[in-house]
Amino acid sequence: MEIRDPHSLLALFIESFRVTNRAFGRIITFCIISIVGVVLLQLLLFISVPLLCVEILNAVFSAFLAVLLIKIIAAQAEGDLASIWDLMSASLLPAVYMIIFSLLLGIVSLVGNLLTVVILHAFSWIGALILVPIALFIFARIILAVPAIALRDMGPMHAIAYSWELTRGHVFRMLVAFFLSVVFPWLCIAGILYGLYTLIPLYFANSFDILHLSAAWWITFALLAVLVGFVFLSMQSFFILIFLNLDFTEGSETSSQVLQAPQIHDNGTALSTGAAKAAKTTDTPNVQVLKASIKTHTSDDSLDKHLDAVYQPVPQNEIIQTEEDRMPTIVFDDSMAAQIAKERELFEQEKAQAKARHNPEDDGEPTIKMSK
Repeated sequence: MEIRDPHSLLALFIESFRVTNRAFGRIITFCIISIVGVVLLQLLLFISVPLLCVEILNAVFSAFLAVLLIKIIAAQAEGDLASIWDLMSASLLPAVYMIIFSLLLGIVSLVGNLLTVVILHAFSWIGALILVPIALFIFARIILAVPAIALRDMGPMHAIAYSWELTRGHVFRMLVAFFLSVVFPWLCIAGILYGLYTLIPLYFANSFDILHLSAAWWITFALLAVLVGFVFLSMQSFFILIFLNLDFTEGSETSSQVLQAPQIHDNGTALSTGAAKAAKTTDTPNVQVLKASIKTHTSDDSLDKHLDAVYQPVPQNEIIQTEEDRMPTIVFDDSMAAQIAKERELFEQEKAQAKARHNPEDDGEPTIKMSK
């Protein structure tokens, strides 16, 4: 799928599973990095580092992991071949922005909760009918602020404004996407639990012991856990694809690559930063692009017109021949004339000898002539 072309929610939803599947190797590396980070944080607690410092590091590390995961999925969706280490280095600054955004969101949520309590206490259920649509509308307009911070290195306020711009006219679409991303994973979990609840008593009642599970059962549960994690990650990919699709098709900001670093071309040459950016068209009135193509040849008429405009031929009556334009004259000296005469004499002698050989009458010998 070309993410720069407009697509429906269903197409992006299906593509999210493919993107997650293609990025599975990097996601495994991401999980290893997460485990190593958690272990290091626990070691800090073990060596008596103050709890406040550990909590701050935990918040920074969590924001870093959130940005890194978004960059991994977006890089796969955009076809970026940057290494995981380059993506990690590019995630440091957006992680700081993500922490600031989380603090602002927490303050706004606290104020919103207090305002909700006051309105519900004053207007009861009528206030709820007013607040719920307003809350859903605001939520749908700022839901793309997180990928804007992670992928476009925007500050919190700039990301909120950009998300508000991208979702203009797409409020219902964003609400449907959010509802689908929340409901679908839990439907999968419910289906798995119902399948286990139904199949285990019917087929595995004699061999299933929850206290003494066999290796086969542990492998089965591990595979089911991986499947559930894959579904949740695919829903994350779903929103990233929605952001990229809207950003490339309707965003006014200059779309950048996931990685803000020099890119390496296929032939080994290094491209400067931003050289591999996707081109975005500016708003031009009364212009519609029907087909993107590159024309590598011109018609004969256009070529003739171009040559006539560039090259102005000189009329024949204005051409003045100079002495240099005439044919050169060859001057023979005496030695050259003698050499030519000698060669001519030799040529005549050879010609006479050849004629004598073909005419035996000249030798005085009798010849016999045959008549018809």
